[in-house]
Amino acid sequence: MVHTYHRGTPEAPGRTVTLAEEEGAVTWGVAYRLAGSEEQQQQTIAYLEWREKQYDVRRLCHVYTADSPDQPVLQDVLVYIATESPANVNWLGPAPLPAIAQQIATSRGPSGPNHEYLLQLAEAMRQINIDDPELFELEGMR
Repeated sequence: MVHTYHRGTPEAPGRTVTLAEEEGAVTWGVAYRLAGSEEQQQQTIAYLEWREKQYDVRRLCHVYTADSPDQPVLQDVLVYIATESPANVNWLGPAPLPAIAQQIATSRGPSGPNHEYLLQLAEAMRQINIDDPELFELEGMR
């Protein structure tokens, strides 16, 4: 996914993690439960809709854990997904890792340099014991 407002600009878009639907695929990560009043939760959703605006599909999914692979621990969790739809002008799709590394190394947006995002993501995956060889290879190319 090209990022033109947090970790890049329209002139030099950054790259961020993108969830894409793939039959049988598994995504590891963190789910957050919204706290606060109904009004505060709606404000948070409005913020997320703005922040995740470059994703073109919203889906409610179930969340499973390694300890509970057959029984969801959370149901109807909001997930933002990108598609290859021509309407999604921010979809870049796969690319060779050296090209992605170059794009990340040279992109910067209002939220900071794109390479900081990559390094923080890699560290976060390590903290929750997720082995992502492609991510860690990309991290090593910096």
